[in-house]
Amino acid sequence: MDEKIELLAPAGSPEAYKAAVAAGADAVYLGAKAFNARINANNFDNQTLSAVIKDAHVRGVKVYLTLNTLISDRELEEARKLASFAYNEGIDGIIVQDLGLINILRETAPGLPIHASTQMTIHNTDGVRAAQALGISRVVLARELSLAEIKEIVKKTGIEAEIFVHGALCICRSGQCLLSSFIGGRSGNRGRCAQPCRLPYRIEGLPTSGNYLLSPKDLMTLELLPDIIDTGVRALKIEGRMKSAEYVAATVMIYRKYVDLALSDRESYKVEPEDIRLLEQVFSRGGFTTGYLDGKDKKLISIEHPKHWGVRAGTVVRLKGEVKKSFYTDRENTLVGVKLDEEVNIGDGIEIWDGGILSTVVSVMLRDGKHVKSALPGSTVLLGNFRRDARPGSPVYKTSDRKLMEFLSGFASKNVPTVPVKGEFRLFKGEKPLLVVTDYSQNTVSIEGNEPCQEALKKPLTGDRICEQLKKTGDTPYYFDDVRVLTDNKSFIPVSVVNEMRRKALTELSKKRESMTERRFIPENTYFPGNAMYLSYERKISLMFYKTPPELPPGSITADRVYIRPEHTDAIERFQNEGIEVYAAIPAVLTDRQMDMYMKRIHLMKKRPDGILVGNLGALHRVREEFPDIPVVLDYTMNIFNLPAIALISRYRPSGIMPSLELNFEALRDMESCDIPMEAYVYGSIPVMTLEYCPASNNGDCGQKCGVCGNKQGYLTDHTGRRFMYITDPELGRTTVYNSSIMMMDDLTGFENTGVKILRIGIMDERPDEITNICNYYRELWVNRKTKASRDLLFLKNKSLTHGHYYRGVE
Repeated sequence: MDEKIELLAPAGSPEAYKAAVAAGADAVYLGAKAFNARINANNFDNQTLSAVIKDAHVRGVKVYLTLNTLISDRELEEARKLASFAYNEGIDGIIVQDLGLINILRETAPGLPIHASTQMTIHNTDGVRAAQALGISRVVLARELSLAEIKEIVKKTGIEAEIFVHGALCICRSGQCLLSSFIGGRSGNRGRCAQPCRLPYRIEGLPTSGNYLLSPKDLMTLELLPDIIDTGVRALKIEGRMKSAEYVAATVMIYRKYVDLALSDRESYKVEPEDIRLLEQVFSRGGFTTGYLDGKDKKLISIEHPKHWGVRAGTVVRLKGEVKKSFYTDRENTLVGVKLDEEVNIGDGIEIWDGGILSTVVSVMLRDGKHVKSALPGSTVLLGNFRRDARPGSPVYKTSDRKLMEFLSGFASKNVPTVPVKGEFRLFKGEKPLLVVTDYSQNTVSIEGNEPCQEALKKPLTGDRICEQLKKTGDTPYYFDDVRVLTDNKSFIPVSVVNEMRRKALTELSKKRESMTERRFIPENTYFPGNAMYLSYERKISLMFYKTPPELPPGSITADRVYIRPEHTDAIERFQNEGIEVYAAIPAVLTDRQMDMYMKRIHLMKKRPDGILVGNLGALHRVREEFPDIPVVLDYTMNIFNLPAIALISRYRPSGIMPSLELNFEALRDMESCDIPMEAYVYGSIPVMTLEYCPASNNGDCGQKCGVCGNKQGYLTDHTGRRFMYITDPELGRTTVYNSSIMMMDDLTGFENTGVKILRIGIMDERPDEITNICNYYRELWVNRKTKASRDLLFLKNKSLTHGHYYRGVE
């Protein structure tokens, strides 16, 4: 490939930044103190951000700022100021999730590359084309894509694509997870995910081999790197802004080695087991997964334990009682016999799994009754101190390797010269000495001495001595990989002059390199003139059917509109015959093949739909190409969070918008000036996760044939007893998890003085009479503007209900 493959590393702290650069990263991504999806990382204030950008540019490393959260209208000015500061300091690009930031960045930071975060849920060709039309230069593609899909997207669009190659995976589609938000108020879209997916769950009525049914292993793609490079991606991204500098050093070091090998000598490409073991030791959850890159990995989930396992170090054994007994000190400092599979040293972290988890940092080690500091594989030792004894046969894991951590910590604590330069030094009698230093970006600095060279009275200054002094680059980013000395071999200057010329040259070179920032002109693309179409400002009630609608008596539904999948042809015809608006609902996540399938279904509908509901940029872009005259409503899964987002997306002429379900009444009132009617959810089961994985596949007999299994619908129960319905779609091979509480809004006064005109009711398993009662209830309150309405909703009596975020909002 002609284009350079960029190895992109996480920098959650200044130490992690140093480790990434020293280990060979081409670029780093990092967050400021606000508006980034890892708000609990150590992150960077303005002063440290500025210093990092300058240092990185000196070293030839790019820096990308993560402004990748949803941002409210009241926060946009602060975000703009942060982006402006980073732009003026020389940032190389900004990673965004919020659509509203795009136009703000194009005004505030003209020419600055804008990268679409994986939180934007771009996962198909149409989504990439939409991003390109909005002025985005790089897309971080969804982690659920296969290599074949990535290759096809790059080929069709020419996009500068970035994918994750190592690190933690989210089980839910990024940007589509509301689980943490709805059960605890901490939003993953706002950088505060509480990671409820790492908690234990069980499936009601179904045995599984472990409890952590939503906790995936970490991604590791060393074996796939040549094939990944063949897809045409431009950037390989390592996850880990919440992890240590040592983790960053290890992962970057290993991936640097194999990226270079894959590019230089693919025929002999082979991954050494010890390198995989090193990555496992630094952080792994029971091994690694290749995720979805080469097909759905059956070993995707770390079902036994959601945290770092390290490497298997041995097995608990029972030593002779009298030998072991003599080394007990007290019950809180127990020694445990272990047959080792790995080397263990004093200071290593150890865990024993014997139904619970025993952990310690090894402070005592005995072999054959003698204290030792280290023991090799095959040895049987007593390790301590543990708080109790362990069962024989229990697995032992080394979660931390002291020697390895000491080695890796050197990447962050020491200055490692990373920038090669060439030097030429002239030393001739009667001339002022001259040093010319050139880097490989064609920056050149010339430093001339103050005084002419004198003829040596004793020994001339040799070329070898000049080379020796020039290579003493000390605490700088530079090293001379090529030095040429031109001399008459009879001249002399003090060595201190050579040193001072070297210092000045490298200082001047740094000043030049600090200002190296690429700016690009991105043309304005407006594909669809006009702001909106077929607008209605009447108050309405809409119904969303998550399943095939039940048989409903004619005239029993008082809703104005239904959202329904186009495959439910019989129900669509019944609603159309009753004069109810029918909007074809397109799933928020669709592969290219599935997108084609849904477009065809809409084309084949007997009667043209009254509109189309879309929940993703790709679907919106495609619908506007194929159905330019049909009204389009944007669903909440598009994460519309502010007025600038609406302004940007208005080029697609939406007829309605349901903004993010994480907005509260106050935020909705801030959006009152929106001239496109808005919709709000008031009743129903809220989808909180979209998975490419079925939780029931962990019961041991899954045949990977969705549709045949009787477990495609069930309940996940957490440790508090909350029940989350899940439904697997056999056709799409995708699972949706719904909130444990049903949304139920009684007081609708909060929607007054907002742009909300339509209230949505979500229907799951409600009976026909229950659907009728719900519709009548909200029609009385909203459309007929009654202060009270009869609430014949006894079926909700024992249900868990929620107001969502309308009152509390999210962090």
